[in-house]
Amino acid sequence: MRALRKIVFINSAHIRYAEVRVDGNVHFIGTQGVGKSTLLRAILFFYNADKLHLGIPKEMKSFDEFYLPHANSYIVYEVEHEHGPFCILTFRSSGRACYRFIDSEYKKEWLVDNNGR
Repeated sequence: MRALRKIVFINSAHIRYAEVRVDGNVHFIGTQGVGKSTLLRAILFFYNADKLHLGIPKEMKSFDEFYLPHANSYIVYEVEHEHGPFCILTFRSSGRACYRFIDSEYKKEWLVDNNGR
């Protein structure tokens, strides 16, 4: 069985760094503008990989422009499956979202140094 365990935003969607665990029961609450819809769209993108049907209004930026605005913008999806965890690293190259599958659980030191850069 495969299950999404964690989403990590790095310089993504106006978020400098955030790790969000989504294994088990999750409830999103908060005031307007704290990132609930941003997180829900990232989860929906993970499950359907369709950038056009995420509920992003046409007047807003595209998925790639909003979630991956810089060369050092990443979304990491950590997934648990029957053989252990693996990660999907999402980044932007040549103006489009690209993916790399990593056969390991996510480690912060891969992309962020001790000073948070």
